[in-house]
Amino acid sequence: MTVDHRPDLAGDLRLHDQRKKPIRHIVLHRNTVSDLWFKDHVKDEKEPVEAAASWFQGADWRLFPYHFFIDRPTRDGQSSITQVQTLDTVSPHAHGVNGTSIGVALNVDGRKRIPPHGMQIATVWLLAHLLAIHPEARIVRHSAITSKQCPGDRVPVEQMAEDALFFSEPCSQSDLEAAGIVEAREWK
Repeated sequence: MTVDHRPDLAGDLRLHDQRKKPIRHIVLHRNTVSDLWFKDHVKDEKEPVEAAASWFQGADWRLFPYHFFIDRPTRDGQSSITQVQTLDTVSPHAHGVNGTSIGVALNVDGRKRIPPHGMQIATVWLLAHLLAIHPEARIVRHSAITSKQCPGDRVPVEQMAEDALFFSEPCSQSDLEAAGIVEAREWK
């Protein structure tokens, strides 16, 4: 499994968006804005992450709010992982902890359905790599920080966090490099 990079979707980055504090949380979210965007743009052929970026831009968000976007599995059962923001970017995904957290959005409404198996595997894989980079971080639901029902009760966050913690231990530097997670960007 690898991570696709889409810095073109990041938004209007500024120097003050650069992270200055250590990562303490990895926050899991649900993404429903792609579906909202596709309702109004039925014939458009965008990827869900592109549709989400278009929706946020249309709603006047300056930055794409998540560092990572995990899409629904394709017919082969694989989910794609897209990194939009680098780990050194403060991204507006969880008010109060943006400066000390990484945002991961699952392209599923966890209030209504359980994420498909391929999406759960991709999420655990990503979380394990993020914990290998930031072992002091805690994996939490967005609802642990705000009153929003996010990512939803049907997302097994606690089990995925436990699995990710187990798999984060054996990661070597070459494993981290092979994952392709980008930690830094050039800031102007």
